[in-house]
Amino acid sequence: MASAAADLRSWAGAIDASQIILLGMGGSSLGSEVLHASFEDDRLVVLDTTDPATVAGAPTDDPFFLVSSKSGTTLEVDCLFSYFWERFPEGRRFAAITDPGTPLAALASERGFHRTFLNPPDIGGRYSVLSYFAMVPAALIGIDVALLCGSAQGVDREESVELGIPSSC
Repeated sequence: MASAAADLRSWAGAIDASQIILLGMGGSSLGSEVLHASFEDDRLVVLDTTDPATVAGAPTDDPFFLVSSKSGTTLEVDCLFSYFWERFPEGRRFAAITDPGTPLAALASERGFHRTFLNPPDIGGRYSVLSYFAMVPAALIGIDVALLCGSAQGVDREESVELGIPSSC
């Protein structure tokens, strides 16, 4: 992703919306949720829910939607997309993040989405924090993707593993 950082920064700079609403479930939204909480950004809203009150209460004064699904067939994401497309049927207000060849990629093309980010298919959803699934939202809220990737590359891997091992082992 470090090599895509400049492109992401440039693209994100052209998105002038008050809210960035990520429509995703599970692995494809976890990284964005962590970045949202870590950087305390109010512009990013992660809708990883189908709770009607939460969905209806999402801020939509001037939204830009990220439709995020690795398989491109996640039922909850499809439902969220349908709900918001009915209210904002303008492709320029949407971008997709998915794997190549998915139904979501085809839908994004048919509906004229602003952009489709095709993620490498060998990255599992729960491991996708340093892929388009989290880096696109990161760029949209002003996080320096190149710096974030560089920091990740500089991590001591053995030390990181040690953090995950319970002290009783």
